[in-house]
Amino acid sequence: MLKKSRENYFILLIFCTLSVVNNELIFVYEHVRHGARGPSSEYRSLFNNKTFYDEYNIHWDGDGELTMKGKFQHYILGIKNRLKYSTLLNYDKYNEKELLIHTTNSNRVRESAFFQLLAMYKPIIKTNLDNANNDLPFSERYKFYYPPNYKRWIDNENILSKKIINEAELTINNIKNKKNLNENPFSIKKQFNFTEKNKKYKLNAKIEEFKKNRTFFKRACLNHEKYINYHHRKNYQNIIKGILEREYGKQLQAYFKYENKDWLYGIHRSFSIIDHYIVNIEEDRDISNFLEFTGIDKDDFYKSCKQVYEWWLYHIFCDKKSCVMESSTLMEDLIQYMDLKVNNKTNELKMVMDFGHDVTVAPMQLFMHETFGVDYTTCGFACNIYFELHYEKDGKYFVEYFVDDDLRLKMTYNKFRENVVEKIWSQEEKDEFCKGNIIKVLHPVFLLCVYIILIILFGLIGVLVIYKYYQVYVVKRRNKDNEEKNIINNSKNQEKKDGKEMELIEN
Repeated sequence: MLKKSRENYFILLIFCTLSVVNNELIFVYEHVRHGARGPSSEYRSLFNNKTFYDEYNIHWDGDGELTMKGKFQHYILGIKNRLKYSTLLNYDKYNEKELLIHTTNSNRVRESAFFQLLAMYKPIIKTNLDNANNDLPFSERYKFYYPPNYKRWIDNENILSKKIINEAELTINNIKNKKNLNENPFSIKKQFNFTEKNKKYKLNAKIEEFKKNRTFFKRACLNHEKYINYHHRKNYQNIIKGILEREYGKQLQAYFKYENKDWLYGIHRSFSIIDHYIVNIEEDRDISNFLEFTGIDKDDFYKSCKQVYEWWLYHIFCDKKSCVMESSTLMEDLIQYMDLKVNNKTNELKMVMDFGHDVTVAPMQLFMHETFGVDYTTCGFACNIYFELHYEKDGKYFVEYFVDDDLRLKMTYNKFRENVVEKIWSQEEKDEFCKGNIIKVLHPVFLLCVYIILIILFGLIGVLVIYKYYQVYVVKRRNKDNEEKNIINNSKNQEKKDGKEMELIEN
């Protein structure tokens, strides 16, 4: 029995080895939201960007700046990249030909990029544990230091997950206790400067801002606000009424001191209250003043806020239609990167890292949902999506798509490419949606019906005109011809009759 088990083990080992040998990872695309931040004055929120106190009377360092936890979230993602893609890049030295990095112009996004690169190329602590029994266990009190991936890592028994957690826990412990460290790159001293940090830690990394229209395309879309107002604004108010006002209306009105209930229905006010509550909870800030004053349950209100936030993200920012438009250019870029690897074996580009926001990652998730039917999720801080391009020795290529390390799709590259290209909006389609006839944008089905009715109407008119023409010209002409024929025939008949009578007279 033991001999049989050993034989089965070796067969499985050989199979796995052959599978790895026959499969080569040749390209990775990462798109990730910045890490945890403080409240922001964006979206005309209630946050005071002069005193840096939010509506819950909590003080923050700066306006929407990355927190220490946000820095660790990206640092840990950097650990994951280095360990998972250990043979893809040369981590001894940054090479811009191998790795292309894009960021938005937001301070917290550039800082997120720095900490992910720091863990990849200049880690504070670098572990190479081969014995999984020597790893540090995951600490529940550090859970918000982790990106959303941690939920999969702690449930996974593979060596990679254990190594990530081990190095992350060791780094957090050393930073928190300041052991064996001459300096602390996570400390908050002043506004972040990528060039300065890049030089100080000798990363020699290069980041570029997204090219025009790669992100936030809808902000230049003249019809988008009218489109959202028509299709979703009223529903958003119903969401606020059903989730916030019904359960917490009186408490919120007493705490925020507004007289009219309509105050809470405003998108910017309600979103600010929701967003900043989520931030306070995930940063473990002391909001006992708010909770004691209102009597609101901390966890229940957090869940309600997350519900409204998810609805806002996938309806108010963009919906199933406009999200596809929003992410079309980035998806087109992705196809071009992969085509480059498939068609040019000597191309050195191996990874592209795009650092953005919830409003750049979420549209790509919805694009994948609309194209392939895969699940999409709420985009928390440091949420991330990965596209991996693999080459098999038989000459085939396939793509794997991950959301927070959850494999959502695996298919051949040719099929993946075909479906994505078919779904991408052309520039003409974008212009028609954003700058075209607003009636066509808001009522495409109605307008189509109108067009069909007009075509039928004009068709009937055409038939009627032809019929009238037929009646007036063809039938009239035919009758006239018949009359002329009758006259001629009658004349001939008369001549014949007259001829017979002459014959009788002559005889």
